[in-house]
Amino acid sequence: MKKKKRHDGVTDAVKAMRKGNREAEMELLGPGFHSKHSIHKSANIYTRKEKHKSKISNDSTCASLFVLRNRKVK
Repeated sequence: MKKKKRHDGVTDAVKAMRKGNREAEMELLGPGFHSKHSIHKSANIYTRKEKHKSKISNDSTCASLFVLRNRKVK
């Protein structure tokens, strides 16, 4: 015959505290996964995405060279 596990009041309190913390975090952040730390990206890293191309100002020499190089001349 198996022995019954004895539950202390401490383990029940810890479980209840963890459950309360999880529920409070879900209310604060909403459903789904949320990372706690994000990696710092350097400003010098090149990306091809359109949303990052708007960061180059139109009056800079770098932007004008970029536009001139990509212009198709017949």
